[in-house]
Amino acid sequence: MACRAFVLVLAALLALCAAAVSVAAQQRPLPPKYRIINPGKYKRDQQMTPTTTRPSAWPSATSGALTSASCSARDARPSAVLCDFYPGVSCGDPRFTGGDGNTFYFHGKKDQDFCIVTDAGLHINAHFIGKRNPAMRRDFTWIQALGIRFADHRLYMGAQKTVQTAATNGVRVQLEGVFDVVANAVPITQEDSRVHNYGVTEEDDSLAHLDLGFRFFGLTDYVHGVLGQTYRSDYVNRLSVSSNMPVMGGAPKYVSSDIFTTDCAVARFGAAGISMVTSRAY
Repeated sequence: MACRAFVLVLAALLALCAAAVSVAAQQRPLPPKYRIINPGKYKRDQQMTPTTTRPSAWPSATSGALTSASCSARDARPSAVLCDFYPGVSCGDPRFTGGDGNTFYFHGKKDQDFCIVTDAGLHINAHFIGKRNPAMRRDFTWIQALGIRFADHRLYMGAQKTVQTAATNGVRVQLEGVFDVVANAVPITQEDSRVHNYGVTEEDDSLAHLDLGFRFFGLTDYVHGVLGQTYRSDYVNRLSVSSNMPVMGGAPKYVSSDIFTTDCAVARFGAAGISMVTSRAY
């Protein structure tokens, strides 16, 4: 039922790097000089500068003060995913915001796995669940789980049903110098189903899925995948960004045979001779 609570179950299949991965990393303290900025609602890729009406006690724009973005109280949790704001998010019927700041849909197919990021030292597959709408030629789909490969390790993150009435439904996983992943488990409510015509019934168990926020460090310029390719310096967005629903096609080349396999057609994981590393952290 839609009113059931859902919990995000984190099952880590790691052999060595217990010290490297922190599930509940503490937030870093703010620097001595900082300013709070509040992102405008429904706006993306905003460029903000200090206002001229700031108190005289504030450091000047040229004093080297740092800027920090603030969230509302409900989004101040370490495990909050801010959809539609920042590069590296995936929410709902998968709607991605790429490294270039543009938002697009990737529908995939239910009950299949797709490589969303694949690089020499990092590979992330997403398992899609879905609901078939007879009136459409595609499935309604959502990301239910991630299979993450790095070095010789495997990490699984998935949304699962539970009979508990109160549970933590968000998690943050960090691997220093590689990635920072925030995931929230979200159900499809009756209202969601009504508005979007999903056709979800009680038998569907509300299709618990993940809203995700990614941050990557040290990606090479050879990175690929549904989301990964948008971080390349030579990436050219050929989607209709002015469309209400720009859709990335080409699903077959992103299909993986399993949640942990690296056999999609664009796979880069473990490839030798890749040394061009981006200098930015996303």
